[in-house]
Amino acid sequence: MKEKKNKIQNKKILYPTLLGIAIIIGAFTFILGKGIGGTYANPVNSDFDDNNFYECVINQLNKDNINNKTDRTTEWVVTDDELSKLTTLSCSGKDKDDSKKIVSTKGLSKMTNLTKLELQYNKITSVDVTKNTLLTHLDLGGNKLTSVDVSKNTALTYLSLGTNKLTSVDVSKNTALITLYLHENQLTSVDVTKNTALTSLSLHTNKLTSVDVTKNTALTELWLHENQLTSVDVTKNTALTKLSLSNNQLTNVDVTKNTALTELWLNNNQLTSVDVTKNTALITLYLHENQLTNVDVSKNTVLTSLGLHTNQLTSVDVSNNTALITLYLHKNQLTNVDVSKNTALTKLVLHDNKISTLNITNNEKLTYLDISNNLFSSLPDTSKNTKLTTYLYSGNTLDGNSTDKDNQGENNNQSQEENIENPNTSTYWIGIIILICICSLIYVIRYINNNKVSNI
Repeated sequence: MKEKKNKIQNKKILYPTLLGIAIIIGAFTFILGKGIGGTYANPVNSDFDDNNFYECVINQLNKDNINNKTDRTTEWVVTDDELSKLTTLSCSGKDKDDSKKIVSTKGLSKMTNLTKLELQYNKITSVDVTKNTLLTHLDLGGNKLTSVDVSKNTALTYLSLGTNKLTSVDVSKNTALITLYLHENQLTSVDVTKNTALTSLSLHTNKLTSVDVTKNTALTELWLHENQLTSVDVTKNTALTKLSLSNNQLTNVDVTKNTALTELWLNNNQLTSVDVTKNTALITLYLHENQLTNVDVSKNTVLTSLGLHTNQLTSVDVSNNTALITLYLHKNQLTNVDVSKNTALTKLVLHDNKISTLNITNNEKLTYLDISNNLFSSLPDTSKNTKLTTYLYSGNTLDGNSTDKDNQGENNNQSQEENIENPNTSTYWIGIIILICICSLIYVIRYINNNKVSNI
C-alpha cells in the first residue's frame, strides 16, 4: 500500500516537472531558432544562408509569376532555373526590425539575369556582384560595407553605395553611370574622370581633400558638402542646377559660369567674397558662416530663401529680391535693413546686429520675426502684421529698460519632436518567454517542496 502511494506521489511530481522542462526546452528552441540577433535557421536551399534574403527572393519570384507560380513559401526549394529568370530583386530593409534585415547575400551569384538589385538599409558587410553583369541599377546604400567590387558591372547607370564604411571605391570601369551616390563613407579620394555621363553625383560627408569634376560636364546636381576641400573647379560644369559645397575649407570659389543654378550652398567655409551676379536663376542661396563683408544679390531677383547670417556684413540690399520668403541676416554688423519691398516674407531673422529701427508695415505675411540683441529703444509697429505668431525681441533697451525675456508675453511656442523609438520586437518576445520559463521553474520547485512537506 505504501509502495503504491509512493508511485502515485512520484507521478504527481514527475508530470509537472516534465511539463516545466518541456516549456523551457521549447522556449529556448524558439530563441535559438529565431535568434536574438534575428538569425533564422538556414533556408531549405543550401545556396542561401540567410532566411530573410531567401524570403525576399521567394516573394519576388511570386510577384513576378516566374514559371506561372505565385504560391511559393520559404519551404519551397528554389531552382537555378527560377533564379536565372529573375530580372528585378527588391529587398530594402528600410523601416524593418533588425531581425528582418539581411546579413548575407549568398545565392546572389545564381541570379545572373538581374538588371535591378535593391538591398539598401540592411546589415550587409560584404557582397559579391561580379556575376551580375547585366545590372543597370544597383542600390547597396545604408549597409555596413567596407569594400565592394563593381568593376564587372559595366552596364550600370545607377549606383548607390552611400552610408557605408567604404574607404575606397573604383568606378573607372562604370563609364555608363548617370547617377552615383558615394556619400557618408570614409573616402579620402575618388576618381570620377571616366564617368563623363554623370548627371547626379553625391560625395558629401567623406574625407575628401580634393576632387576633379572638370570632365563631368553633364552634371546637373553635385553634392560635395562636409568634406575637407580647400578648392574645387566647377567652371566646366555649366549644366549644374544644384550645387552644395558647404562645410568645407574653401577660401574661394568661382560660380560665374554656372548660370543655370537654382540652388547653391556655400555656407560654413572661409570665403571673404563671392560673385553670384551671373546666377540669376537662383531660388535658394546660402552663404552663411563665412567671412563676407559685402555681397551683391541685386541680380538674384527670383530668390525665395537667402541665408547671409554669421558674416561681417555692415549693409545689405535686398530691395530687388521681392520674391523672398525667408531671410536670415542675424549675427552680422548691420545698422539698418530695408525690407519694405519684400512683401512675400514670412520669416525674418535679424538678431545680434546693431539695428535700432525697422519698418515692417509692408510685410503683412510675416509669421516669424526675431530682432533680439539689437539696439531698439522702441519696438517696430506690428499693427499690420496680424499673422505674426513668433516675435522675439529680448536683449534690446526699450524705454530705458533692458528686456531679458524672449517675446515678453508674445507667443513663442517652439515645436519639439520627440524621438520615441519602438521597442525591439524580438527582444520583447524573448523577455516574455524567459519570464514564462522562470515562472514555470518556480512553480515546479514549489510543487516539489510542497509534496515533500506533505510526505513528511
